[in-house]
Amino acid sequence: MFVQIEISTHCNFTCFYCAGRDMAQEYMPIEQFDAIMARLPPGRHTVCLQGEGEPMLHPHFWTMVERVLAHGHIPDTITNGSRIDPEKIAALFPRIAVSIDTLDPVEAERIGRKKLGKVLHNLDRLIEHMGASRLVITTVDYGQPLDALKNFVRAKGIGQHMVQPLQIKEDYRRRYPDRAAPDERYTYRCRYLEQPLQRTYGMDGREFPCCYIKDPTGYQSIETLRASLAAQIVPSCCNGCREILADAPKPYSMIDTAGRPTVSFIVPVKGRLDQLRQTLPRLIRLPDCEVVVVDYDCPDDTKNWVVATYPRTRVVHVRNAPLLNLSHARNLGSMHAQGEWLCFLDADALLEANFLEQARPALLTGSFAQFAVDGPGQVLCLADDFRRLGGFDETFEGWGCADNDLLMRLTLAGRRCQLLPQGLLKLMPHDDGRRMVHYAYPDKWISLRINGLYFQIKTDLARQQGMVELPRTQLAPIYQRIKEAVLASPRTATEIKLTLPAQAGFRQPSNWTIEREWIYRVQVAAAESA
Repeated sequence: MFVQIEISTHCNFTCFYCAGRDMAQEYMPIEQFDAIMARLPPGRHTVCLQGEGEPMLHPHFWTMVERVLAHGHIPDTITNGSRIDPEKIAALFPRIAVSIDTLDPVEAERIGRKKLGKVLHNLDRLIEHMGASRLVITTVDYGQPLDALKNFVRAKGIGQHMVQPLQIKEDYRRRYPDRAAPDERYTYRCRYLEQPLQRTYGMDGREFPCCYIKDPTGYQSIETLRASLAAQIVPSCCNGCREILADAPKPYSMIDTAGRPTVSFIVPVKGRLDQLRQTLPRLIRLPDCEVVVVDYDCPDDTKNWVVATYPRTRVVHVRNAPLLNLSHARNLGSMHAQGEWLCFLDADALLEANFLEQARPALLTGSFAQFAVDGPGQVLCLADDFRRLGGFDETFEGWGCADNDLLMRLTLAGRRCQLLPQGLLKLMPHDDGRRMVHYAYPDKWISLRINGLYFQIKTDLARQQGMVELPRTQLAPIYQRIKEAVLASPRTATEIKLTLPAQAGFRQPSNWTIEREWIYRVQVAAAESA
């Protein structure tokens, strides 16, 4: 999940379009920040420290970064680039975004983006310390020429360029009154409400569905916003928002693949060094690709073998983790991947030498790709799609279904499945004993019963609620109930009941209540229960 926390409205720039200049100028107290961190749902989230101010002006900025890491989350930020510590940033941030709107110093001063020379110098320092592929340039398109900036981003080899048009909400448009009011033809559909992409916390700790609500006067709750739009009523805090206007320009991304690998292979390993010795040589010889090996507290010193034998391979080392959480391992690997596409492979996966040549036709924006073999875990998807969905669900323990869950969420997010040609991948044989030795439950079928039932319930809830990413606070207790029920009686039938709130929008007598209940039963055949 992507979590944005507005930690400051103070800024040393005066950008003409910035709604923050109309807000109270203040820093979020560190106590408020800690309270928000404590409220985040379980899981590993990207926590972005940003807002309408310059985050690095906050006197406790680096303390906040350290606390994000201490909670097991991934720090992120967008900076104007005027005040940076490149060594600290390179050490603590997997990636960082720098906002630049123009390369013309006179134009930069005119629009309030000061010290352009210093910003560009600091950008070079960041590239020197962390590499261009880990950087993102963000640009507000207010009608200025962009070709020079686009070419600059490409020439630097910077991984991504995000361009967004001016927001046309009323509380933004007053900053640029020359912009005509939009044609208010509303779709009454908001992707942030229908398929929550992020959590945004304002200066007072209040939770919003998106970062566009700067004047919360008319804001009540996320549930109220959903209900209003469903009734084709535009809430005052959403009035004029481009997200719900028909034909309004939306932010877009220009990804420069020059100097950036097309595919990053992410290979988690725990006790499989003998297989990795056979599969890794094939992967590193593939053109336009990179490999990230995740040594998940391996008992056979995988990290040192990879570093010594293939020093250009990126290695992530996890210590003190006796049990394998495959979702966590894959998510860690994705944090260090620089490719446009991510391909998640097990250590026993043998790829053919012509893999990329054969796979390219299936690597289409708006799609994900699967190998034509048994096992959904071998999947390719756009890195941006993967991160937007929050990666693999780390609620899953043991073996099975976490990969099905990712495919389900990609599909619900509107991505189409492309099947790769036959014969590109072969899986090395191994028995279930070796597969399960480092998982929480040594019995493959008990693990699958727990994870399969959780996956079924999660899929039903996602479709019923119209949401791609369900809150982990809702999911973690369900998983715990399933686990307790299955482990208490692993050889007999399992039953799980869920009570759902009523959703029908009709007036009812005050003494009426409507309750809905879903019942899931896992029946066990007589031969298994005997």
